[in-house]
Amino acid sequence: MALRQACFLCGVFLLVAGRCGAFETYWPVAVPASPPAPEFRESASAPDDPFIAGLKAFRAGQMDDAYRNALQSAAKRDARGQLALGYLHLIGKAPEADYAKAAGYFELARAQGSALATMYLGVMFEYGLGFPRDRGAAARFYEEAGSRGASTGLARLANLKFAGTEIPKDASGGLELATRAAAANDVLGQYLLGMAYYHGWSGASDYAKAYENAQKAAASGHAQSNTLMGLLYLEGKGVKQSDELAASYYGKAAAGDGYARAGLAYLHLYGRGVPKDEKIAREYFEDALKQNVAAGGLGLGYIYRDGLGVAKDAVQAMAYFEYCAKAGVAGATAARDELAKQLSEPQIADARKRADLIAAKK
Repeated sequence: MALRQACFLCGVFLLVAGRCGAFETYWPVAVPASPPAPEFRESASAPDDPFIAGLKAFRAGQMDDAYRNALQSAAKRDARGQLALGYLHLIGKAPEADYAKAAGYFELARAQGSALATMYLGVMFEYGLGFPRDRGAAARFYEEAGSRGASTGLARLANLKFAGTEIPKDASGGLELATRAAAANDVLGQYLLGMAYYHGWSGASDYAKAYENAQKAAASGHAQSNTLMGLLYLEGKGVKQSDELAASYYGKAAAGDGYARAGLAYLHLYGRGVPKDEKIAREYFEDALKQNVAAGGLGLGYIYRDGLGVAKDAVQAMAYFEYCAKAGVAGATAARDELAKQLSEPQIADARKRADLIAAKK
């Protein structure tokens, strides 16, 4: 059992470096279903400022009023109103929302020097929203946004440099940019620094620095940083090992991060820091898999293979292992090959069909 726990832990948590967000399919930094709303100093504006009225409406969830006031602001050639209109179109909250309109409004605001509008144009190119995906173009927009004072632009550029997809990989450059963003209290920059120091993307791992930066971002409510904090406590890296604190941080992140749900599933499966509950573990693994965390399937494979709270089903376990092996989950190939020795050819063929069905649902 200890060996199986170790293999499973490897499969779930080594993939923290391969996390995917709502738009992403290629690199670790999870992006929310919509980017964070622009923040402005309300005290700097007149009481009857339509943009401020729209911002307040947006925060209250009154999207029609937000859109109406943003239109009034943009009609005065206010870059903030143009930015707001672009953002509402980007996240699908404008009437007849349209990515092309979003880009048009962002370009108008960018022409007036808006760093955030420039950054959002980078987001659109990075994720192929209204444009063919072009990370090289995204990098240029992020660099421009950073030069105009948008720290998140620096962080997003750092992320692209760490990834090295469509642009030259530059871990040291990514680390420098993430450090600058984090120094400006940018949550994404802090998270990236935590990840970089945890994985040693630019040199040796430094778990103390990973903890320092992840803790800052986690305190701001950043889900993925809370997950990283949970991992550090679970493994006892940079901190004293604590299953209880690992569970606490995973719990804080669970609503917004499938990896945290996979972590909680693991803890419930083996009763580490939380009551042992195989049913809850299975549900968390299923939720993680629905959130495109392939490692959730590895946990389900173990559950069905060993009959943990369910009837043993070697074929279903094999299906999950096969799916995870194709997805590159650490430990899945070995688990699949070991189990295959116990199955007939028709059972293996059945498992492969089931694995294809699992993949088709993603």
